Amino acid sequence: MKKFEDFLANISESGHMDLASAKRMLEIIEDEADEILEELENMPAEDHLPSWWMNKLSRAKEAISSARDYLLYPQEDEPEDGMPTD
Repeated sequence: MKKFEDFLANISESGHMDLASAKRMLEIIEDEADEILEELENMPAEDHLPSWWMNKLSRAKEAISSARDYLLYPQEDEPEDGMPTD
């Protein structure tokens, strides 16, 4: 999987985007998502959440899905800088 190997090489070259940092960020996301889920589970089912909050959650979900897709489904037509265009 040449694209993934290139991706890992680019990560380790840039300092703040190394593999350890990526893993730590995901651990933080997981912990914070667990806290949010716990709070939601303690709320009455008839409660409503503000639209701005739901929009934040929707954008976060899309960002995580996009990051996952980048690693799992590499594309041949990616820009030369390695950044996805979406």
